[in-house]
Amino acid sequence: MSEDRHSLCRVLYRLPGAGDCCVLSSSSAPDVLSSPDDLSERSGFLIAPFTPSPDCPVVMVRPDSIEHHTLEKQPPTEKSPLASVPPVPGDYRRSFEAFHSAVSGGRFDKLVLAASLRRPVRLDDSGADALFLEACRAYPDFMVTLFSTPLTGTWLSVSPELLLEGEGNRWRTMALAGTMPLGEQEWSGKNRREQALVEHFVQETLERFATHIDRRGPESRRAGHLQHLCTVFDFRMERNRLGALLSALHPTPAVSGLERSAALDFIRTTENLERRYYSGFCGPTDPVGGTHLYVTLRSAAIDAERGEATLWAGGGIMPDSRLEEEWTEVVQKMHTVNLLFDHV
Repeated sequence: MSEDRHSLCRVLYRLPGAGDCCVLSSSSAPDVLSSPDDLSERSGFLIAPFTPSPDCPVVMVRPDSIEHHTLEKQPPTEKSPLASVPPVPGDYRRSFEAFHSAVSGGRFDKLVLAASLRRPVRLDDSGADALFLEACRAYPDFMVTLFSTPLTGTWLSVSPELLLEGEGNRWRTMALAGTMPLGEQEWSGKNRREQALVEHFVQETLERFATHIDRRGPESRRAGHLQHLCTVFDFRMERNRLGALLSALHPTPAVSGLERSAALDFIRTTENLERRYYSGFCGPTDPVGGTHLYVTLRSAAIDAERGEATLWAGGGIMPDSRLEEEWTEVVQKMHTVNLLFDHV
């Protein structure tokens, strides 16, 4: 990549299935937005956390320069299977018990529990770019993003989940929930119920903002070594309603829970970590062109100076969830990004 790596803000992204990537650089600090509602007619690269706070604001990178780079056509990198699952950490066990008790007791229909693990990394100035390119090779059908700003730090996201994209008055979103290993054929009742809750939430939310809503699914969708249930929604909406719809959609029950407001309060007070930009969303937005916003899943917060990365993932907790199964699912999701560091 020819862009100046010492720019104050730098973003690399590759849209799913695209043959090129985009490199944005800015010598200025990003704009801080009070919420996605404040998006208005701004253009740039939007980065939003799970829930905004003074330490994790919604920011917009407004680039000084934009470059497009053609990616070499190579077969996807061979992805090694997960060798073993580490023991369930005590913090995750305690959080699971609290979350499971809340859904089993009827307080919530669903809750999403996040987890993080740290691993050592060695990345020089070009190492982050190499990591991004490796992710593009390994996951050609994912949205791959690497962003670095003084307000957010450096994050890599490899996401199968579209939050919102479109231009003019034609838009698309999805409900993505339920997880099982690639190759298995039968979706469990737990996975189907989880997907149905997310699908219903998206449908009801769109009805407040959109017209001509067309729903397709649910159907299995491959996501690396895993698969999810996915329902796609195409609809029409005036672009001036984009910010309001984003605030109404995010965080969807796929990353939070139901009832959403109470679930967010429960997560903030019970989950034993700060999600920061994990399970937020990011992507380019342009009032006169295309907007492509994806949920920041399968992500890693990278601290090159300390030589470590924090891997993030989560899973939906339902009354029939089991501790060991949920922990295995979380580790499998982390493996999507974890194995990339072993190739750079």
